[in-house]
Amino acid sequence: MITRSRWILKSNNSRLFLIAVSLSLLLLLATLALWARGYSARDGVWYSNDRARYSLQTYRGRIWYWELSGGHVTSDYVWNTPTKLHAGWVWDSAPNSYYDRFRMMYGGRGLSAEQFTIDAPAMGYSPADPHAANWQALGFRYLHTNGWVPIAQLSWNYPTARSTAVFIPHWAIAATFAFLPATAMFAALRRRHRAHRGLCQFCGYDLRASEDRCPECGASKSA
Repeated sequence: MITRSRWILKSNNSRLFLIAVSLSLLLLLATLALWARGYSARDGVWYSNDRARYSLQTYRGRIWYWELSGGHVTSDYVWNTPTKLHAGWVWDSAPNSYYDRFRMMYGGRGLSAEQFTIDAPAMGYSPADPHAANWQALGFRYLHTNGWVPIAQLSWNYPTARSTAVFIPHWAIAATFAFLPATAMFAALRRRHRAHRGLCQFCGYDLRASEDRCPECGASKSA
């Protein structure tokens, strides 16, 4: 039989597990909400200083981190957002309708919303560059190029910049956050099944000949 101190430790661990499950469930719901919203709007947050610009964005089933450095960082035109970027933090959001104007350019042969957003960090990428990278699989993607070309370069001769981006699909994030809630649900179903058969809910020991506590793990029969 386990000692009282071990029982208290087990109870504390159960509370911590419940907190972790609750937090994971909230993050799962938030991920699913962003996943659904991503098919009607792109959301993101930017942080800029005099050396680089960083952003975290979500759109069309992906969330990605984008780092842009070099060039005229504080004034470079980033075309995938209508938000006026400046030094410090900036919240950024754009509905699908914002990108319709670009799709209708050149007689309807303009760039799509995905090209203006998800593919934006890849502008200027060349496989001939030995220092560049563009790996992708199952919605995951890692991109790096030293020759990022902003559209503004065509009109105002902005210099190229370094672009690094990491893409993670929403399904992978949702699956990660769903692991603990799924584990908790499985454990609850297993305890219910054991209790119905007269077994200890925690260790599975046969309690039909026991009166109060499990002689194997010390758990109460009524737990």
